[in-house]
Amino acid sequence: MPPKYKGPAVKKTPVRGKVAVPEKRPGVAAKPSGGGRGAAVASIKTKSGPVAAQPKPKKPVWSKEDDMARKIQTIYRGYRSRKLLLELKKKKAEFDDAIERLQKEAYLQVVKIEREKAEKERQREEEERRRKRAAAQRIKRFLEAAFDGDLDEIKGILEEVAKNCSEAGESIVKRFQYKMIECSDPNDNTALSEAAAGGDPLTINFLINNGANPNVKGQYGRTPLYRAAFSGRTEAVKVLLESGADPRVYADDGATPEQVASSQEIQYLLQNWDISETEKLLVICEERQKQRLEMDEKIWQSQKDKLQSEIEEAEKEYNAKQKELIKANEELNKRINEHDKNKTTKQDLTLTAVHDAEDLLEKCKINAQSAKEKLQEAKLKMRMKRKEFKSDIDDEEDDENTPVDVTVNIREMDDVLMKDVGNKIAESNKWPLILDHGRQCATFLVYRDTNYMNAMNPKHMEPETIRLNLLGALRYGKFAVLDLCDIDDLWPAVVKKFDCVQPDLLPSLISKNFLKEKRYLKLIKAADGEAYSANSFLSARIHNFKLVIITQLPTPPTELMGLTYVIKIHTPEPSLF
Repeated sequence: MPPKYKGPAVKKTPVRGKVAVPEKRPGVAAKPSGGGRGAAVASIKTKSGPVAAQPKPKKPVWSKEDDMARKIQTIYRGYRSRKLLLELKKKKAEFDDAIERLQKEAYLQVVKIEREKAEKERQREEEERRRKRAAAQRIKRFLEAAFDGDLDEIKGILEEVAKNCSEAGESIVKRFQYKMIECSDPNDNTALSEAAAGGDPLTINFLINNGANPNVKGQYGRTPLYRAAFSGRTEAVKVLLESGADPRVYADDGATPEQVASSQEIQYLLQNWDISETEKLLVICEERQKQRLEMDEKIWQSQKDKLQSEIEEAEKEYNAKQKELIKANEELNKRINEHDKNKTTKQDLTLTAVHDAEDLLEKCKINAQSAKEKLQEAKLKMRMKRKEFKSDIDDEEDDENTPVDVTVNIREMDDVLMKDVGNKIAESNKWPLILDHGRQCATFLVYRDTNYMNAMNPKHMEPETIRLNLLGALRYGKFAVLDLCDIDDLWPAVVKKFDCVQPDLLPSLISKNFLKEKRYLKLIKAADGEAYSANSFLSARIHNFKLVIITQLPTPPTELMGLTYVIKIHTPEPSLF
């Protein structure tokens, strides 16, 4: 490379009053000074005196040293380029290795989590099976002891029951003992029925005194008195009659205990029994049964209040975590907008703020998920306890049974939602509510030229943005999509955001009253221009307008379920193995 030209040498300033004489170069003749046109200017007169004229710069001359410098520069730059290329390749290889390693670690972590979840579920199921086996074995022992008249074994089993629920109150222990006394085999024969067939009067008397029903029907509708009379157990028949057993009750075949009695003594005893005494004893039995039901109701109320307080505490914690999650999500969107608007060279600062907001959001998601699982566990306890005390009721509060109008695959969304094949949505006269657990439908609608509004994005929830999105969807016959994400209790906040645009805007949109009598024209402002004039809103395009609400929650807000056409997206879970 030729050396850079440094310019002409600086000459000393001439002394005032004297004319500077230009230096003569050897071999160059001096040009005549004349006043003719094109003549070289010898000097320039100024107020301070004449100044010497600047000579023309010398032309650079390429020397051997310059050629050597060029070769050195070429070799050095080639070396630097090759070294830089190797460094870039090394960094790319390290980056690819890091990505592959992180993918493997993430996959192994997912597998570990799934295995832990499966192991936890297996242990729970195994514990449930073990508990049921132990209960079935205990019932079998109790029935056999009742038939054999083994009163000590019966008392020992009742003590086992009391020991298993020793942490509970006395009333709850008595209730579990009563359930054991009223237990039955697969043929519906109770312990008292087995004791009557066995014929031990002490066992019969013990069971009745502890709450056994003397008139309960077992297999083929046979009462304990029927079985005792059929088996010829005279003492057992006497104890049963004195405890309130009704000799008038007949079995499924229409036979009474007197008709199936296997001995004359039992027949005589049944024929001469005073029925009025039975009526008195039945009143006493009914009173005992009523007292027992009242005791069960008190126990249920105490258990219900305790579990309800646990649910309220879990809901309080869950709502707090949800608010933190909403705030973290808004903060992340705010930082992203700041980073997008930042055009300066200090983008690394805003990018760091975005990363910090992302980390905070992930922590809030983990905390919210933990609080949600705790709440679900508390609700599960309430359902199980309700079934235990009131087994005849239908559990209507099961969160998993969300009413759904149609379940579709994501591939069918174009026909079901966009084209409404079969006019199912139009005939329902409701806007669609999509249960999108995997956010597939949200991504689908974002790229289908819709006016998309994310309830977690503060920019999307600005009143002016909401107004323009609704006007644009009505003006051009598009879909207005409202994404509630996976946040509970977000619906009231969204309603308030829409109220900032116009009072009761969202409820009127849901009920479709907003489209009647051209009420939507109230959203138009003078600054919107001719494109949004009243004459631009054609009825054909407004007919194509559709409000679509998306949520990732398995159980949307109850006030929203009855007002919308619910569509559930079926997302098959991928297998890890």
